[in-house]
Amino acid sequence: EHLNLSTEERRTHLIREGNDCATLAIACLNWMKNNLVFNSCRIRTSCVLNDQIADLYLERKDLSLVYACRYWGEHLGRAPCNDEFRARIHPLLHTLFYKKILYWLEVLSLSKAVLSAKASLYAASNLIKVCMHCS
Repeated sequence: EHLNLSTEERRTHLIREGNDCATLAIACLNWMKNNLVFNSCRIRTSCVLNDQIADLYLERKDLSLVYACRYWGEHLGRAPCNDEFRARIHPLLHTLFYKKILYWLEVLSLSKAVLSAKASLYAASNLIKVCMHCS
């Protein structure tokens, strides 16, 4: 809606609800699983505020990782909640929440996108509630 594209171009770049969102949620979580590490921007010290970090360090950000960290929850919230999807997403969420959560928050913090965590956590919470009712 924010791009001035022709109707044909919009159809080419359209992300359909459902299976496309499931694919994107899985892809984002896989990317995060493989790329979230401590101090991903290689900042010399953690004793400074984000606003004091030189742009040189912030240029080292992996923009694909920033996208994955910001939007996995939106994709998750729009994905169909079927058995196959739940089976694929559960181990990825487990890895994120038990092994990568601080690294995820670090990327969001350096990207000034911590507020996006709320939607992601809400989507994960809803999925977990649904899974508990399905069992």
